[in-house]
Amino acid sequence: MSSNNTTNTHHSVITPDNHGGYITITSAILLIGTVLVYFLRLTVRFALGGELGSDDYLLTAGTVWLSNMELSMRSLN
Repeated sequence: MSSNNTTNTHHSVITPDNHGGYITITSAILLIGTVLVYFLRLTVRFALGGELGSDDYLLTAGTVWLSNMELSMRSLN
């Protein structure tokens, strides 16, 4: 029988030599914060009867892009 000596290379495993899991946790927390602030901003904007501006569209594009990056990083595991 041959032994299978493979190493775990997932970026979400926290070991003494690999701290990639901290980056995953931090980016997930920041993404959640971004989405919460985004919805709060839109709620206040619509409650005051304002229209969406170019900054709102830019924030929408950035949030979608960041979400896609986070999901693509998770799919690498």
